[in-house]
Amino acid sequence: MEYPLNIAAFGRHDQYLSAALNLVLQDQEDMQDEKAMPLSYFKKFSCLKINISDSKKNTGGDGNIELVKLDDVYMRTQVAMQKIATAKVLEDPFAQTLGYVPGHVDCKGLSIAALADKLGFAECMSISNQLMTSGGKYEARNKATGTLIKHAAYVKAMQDANLLQADLWQMYNQAIANGNQNARFLQDAAQIMDRHPKYRNGISSQGNKAEAIDIYRAEMKTPNVSKVKDGYTKVYSLVITAIPGATTPFKVKLVIGRGKPMEDRSIGIQPNTYEPVDSFEVNLASWEWVNIISSAITTRNAYITCHVDQYMNIAHQCDQENRKRSFTAA
Repeated sequence: MEYPLNIAAFGRHDQYLSAALNLVLQDQEDMQDEKAMPLSYFKKFSCLKINISDSKKNTGGDGNIELVKLDDVYMRTQVAMQKIATAKVLEDPFAQTLGYVPGHVDCKGLSIAALADKLGFAECMSISNQLMTSGGKYEARNKATGTLIKHAAYVKAMQDANLLQADLWQMYNQAIANGNQNARFLQDAAQIMDRHPKYRNGISSQGNKAEAIDIYRAEMKTPNVSKVKDGYTKVYSLVITAIPGATTPFKVKLVIGRGKPMEDRSIGIQPNTYEPVDSFEVNLASWEWVNIISSAITTRNAYITCHVDQYMNIAHQCDQENRKRSFTAA
């Protein structure tokens, strides 16, 4: 086992997500802090660390879930799992693996969705036309595949534009009224999306955006403003959502950026100094995310059990000293 302190790790093609607990027990100095939470056991910086690396981009990043929010994340996961268990899983029409792609030998083995993502709208439409007009022994199969590639190209284009199906019909009506030449394109896109319920609302392989359940959300966190490089400090956002009905319903999105730290502040960056650096997104099956959060809770509780005597001895000592000091001051 290369990293025994990791509680979970999962690979996704070029990406790798791991989770590890950073647990440090409170000491006497922490318990003298009037702002510290009573019987919280751990130092404030204790956390569940989520790390995502991408071998293709040769980069990576991490974000933290505060330990005090771990139980909230666990309860939200339970609520999400109840909805996931009863949700209708929508089949992905673009999951079909391609054995032959005209002019693109390197794309053999890709799914139709991955092809649309890699080659873009124009190239996918060209491939679709070639397959649909190829004729011959495999004419029927090629036409069916060509149609799906065309549909995937349209869906990907709408996804990139962040447009919903309802938006397309509204834009189509406006285009007709204004004599806009894009009317046919918008009509085709709306009709294609209507044929694929999985992509109808939200145009995402994760299902309907409106059904997303927040599991954890932290925007623009500055973990250490005293750590500065070229005048900038690290900024990140970590958002975890659950989308019932998706085949991999839990989405972990990590955005890494940088900004100039606020002067004389322990957190935050100066206005208008934020710059994005990198972003990562990993979709997890329900059992994978449940494994992460359940293992985190179990490990934390086991740690408390192993160190409770040590902690309580310090807590009793500090409690007596603080009460004695308060009594003397009075």
